[in-house]
Amino acid sequence: MINTTNDKDSKDRVAVFLFNSNKEFLIGVTPQNYKTKDQPHKWDIAGKGHIALGGSPEEAAVKEVYEETNIRIEKPSLLLLDCIDYGKGKMYLYATYSPTNFDNQQIRCNSCFEMYGRKFPELKLLIWTSLADAKTFLNKKLCEAFDKFNVWNTLEEYLKGLVND
Repeated sequence: MINTTNDKDSKDRVAVFLFNSNKEFLIGVTPQNYKTKDQPHKWDIAGKGHIALGGSPEEAAVKEVYEETNIRIEKPSLLLLDCIDYGKGKMYLYATYSPTNFDNQQIRCNSCFEMYGRKFPELKLLIWTSLADAKTFLNKKLCEAFDKFNVWNTLEEYLKGLVND
């Protein structure tokens, strides 16, 4: 497992919508909201994280997808959808698509965080979900930002542009 504790991260983040042939994307649940401890579990985009200082958003996107899903993607497959204000920085939103389905046996979180002297996976359960269902799963702060900046509409337009098999 990869230890994700890093004080050399910027305030900017990336989020990658990794779509399969069913036009669903991966989300995952954290073992607990380890920062606020007021929410037992939190659903998040699998492939979301901070950009290292001096690193590019594309490099962070490739790294986060691998760390949180065990899926390797290449920079050329990423489409920058938008860059929105999020928290104290920016969030670069990318989408990538595979016309073939991923091997669900291989999908797993490779990254962990340390709490109470133990290591925990960042995401302990990964599921494929539609955009409509994601709005009920994903955490409130993220959904509010996506509503404010019309991210859901941008994603719907992206999906319309994909070739149907």
